[in-house]
Amino acid sequence: MILLATILICGRTSAQTVTFRFEEGTLSDASLREKMEKRISSLLSEITKASKANQPLNFDFPYLTSSARMRLAQLWENMHFSCDDTQIVEKCLPAINGYVVRDILVTIHPADNSYDGPKSSELAICFDANGFITSVRMALESSVRQDVLAKSHDTDDFHKRMEILWFIEELHSYYDEKDLKSLHNVFSKDALVIINNVVLRKNMDTDQTIVSPEILCRKFDNNDYMKRLTALFNNNKFIKVRFDEISVRKHPAKPGFYIVTLHQTISAGGKVENGYMYMLWEFRENQPPIIHFRTWLSEMENGHSQTLDEKFLDEDLGTCTSPW
Repeated sequence: MILLATILICGRTSAQTVTFRFEEGTLSDASLREKMEKRISSLLSEITKASKANQPLNFDFPYLTSSARMRLAQLWENMHFSCDDTQIVEKCLPAINGYVVRDILVTIHPADNSYDGPKSSELAICFDANGFITSVRMALESSVRQDVLAKSHDTDDFHKRMEILWFIEELHSYYDEKDLKSLHNVFSKDALVIINNVVLRKNMDTDQTIVSPEILCRKFDNNDYMKRLTALFNNNKFIKVRFDEISVRKHPAKPGFYIVTLHQTISAGGKVENGYMYMLWEFRENQPPIIHFRTWLSEMENGHSQTLDEKFLDEDLGTCTSPW
């Protein structure tokens, strides 16, 4: 019995301590590598300890930026998670203005029985160039990311696809964090300017536009959509969003333009809503990219489910979805 008790105590202790290491050769700066490894180990250990004990998470880490601290607090309020693996080895990958660590498997610990999502997920931890953590979020599925990146034609195309995937992953995290303010910016009627880890609005009347605001508002009522999202967030403890069928392709006639489509599933309180998002990106030399056009359409049309091609080839949507 004493031996068994000792084993159980050691098991609990080891489960609360997570040691992270980078794969050999993935970060040449030894000092920076050691610093980032210690910070990931410390953060994951604290998250795991707090989750398993069902206690508040300590956010007072000096290596977390204020934005990362705020967003992690929002995520923790809606979702607890922990690392079952105590020894983690992953690659250090390049990211926008820094680095990112992906494929950290975590177990979701729902606060009540209303959660109907998956019990496991993958975590992404983003760093700036100096090793400060700028974001901790649930990542897109690795298979989804790899499928999009595998279709790149060259290095430049690869980096543009990475930036688009980063934005989609940010969008996904807004639902996990119940961040209505950021979602409002995404679904506003003005074009979007993507700068580092901040989404800003750009007035379409002050720059060259692809689609008039009148066409956008006619096909997609942003205010109505935000009202629905607000009610969804207020009435449900958990909101689960899944992005799949992500397609990224160069515009056939306009250099620097990309057509992005994806399928989105939102589930909450036993209800599921499916739809498609469509975006038109422009990458400009030495300037942040702009999303000129985006719309969200329900998968159901007059009681019938439609595919993405059927949606955007519909005669009634021709003007709206063919801005070029």
